[in-house]
Amino acid sequence: MGKSKIDILKNEIRGKCFSTKEAGVYKVSPRMLSFYVKKGELERVSRGYYIFPEFESDEDFQFSDMAVNSKGIKESVICLISALSYWDITDEIPRSHWFAIPNNYSIPKDKDKDKDKIQIIRPRNLTSGVIWKKIAGQTVRITTPERSVCDAFKYLDEETAITSLRYYLDQDEEKVRINDLLEMASKLRSPKVVEIIKELTIAKAKDYPSIKKSVFQDSIKWLSKSDEVVI
Repeated sequence: MGKSKIDILKNEIRGKCFSTKEAGVYKVSPRMLSFYVKKGELERVSRGYYIFPEFESDEDFQFSDMAVNSKGIKESVICLISALSYWDITDEIPRSHWFAIPNNYSIPKDKDKDKDKIQIIRPRNLTSGVIWKKIAGQTVRITTPERSVCDAFKYLDEETAITSLRYYLDQDEEKVRINDLLEMASKLRSPKVVEIIKELTIAKAKDYPSIKKSVFQDSIKWLSKSDEVVI
């Protein structure tokens, strides 16, 4: 006896969140999806998106709910506390999933009702410092570590923002891309980031994180050529 269409879909999807359109490739119609949701063999994540209840990912398992919710919000980008937590540059424990969406996009009704779980921002620039990343089996968009730090200074309290910068600078040297951070701060108009790095560079910031030699050298080069800052 051959496999059913839903079994074929399950085998091909392999635990990922999938859309109605993707299910159609395997001859599973929207009506069939609704039928299996009622039977409890499928879960509807958002309008047009589904997962199998036994969905599990060993990779980044703690971020699976965040990634699945991101898939359910059109054009969403994982940002702020959610992104900082993923990149491991904060000591904050995420109590909500943070997403950025374009101004002209609406929030799905089922997501809008769950405001304690999902936080939305609508920045003007949703292209700079945004990358595609596979997280817990889902291919989603997320802000880079550099953009995440700059966004923290724009949208979060100062203590959280400075802590994220401290964690960022305290990483292994190959992960600290100071030129990218300062360029991003310039693009997003986050002067506080540039100000702190400048203070670090001229050794005046006693309350800010220490700075490595390579970061110091890169900072000098960037700040020297910048029209915004004169050393």
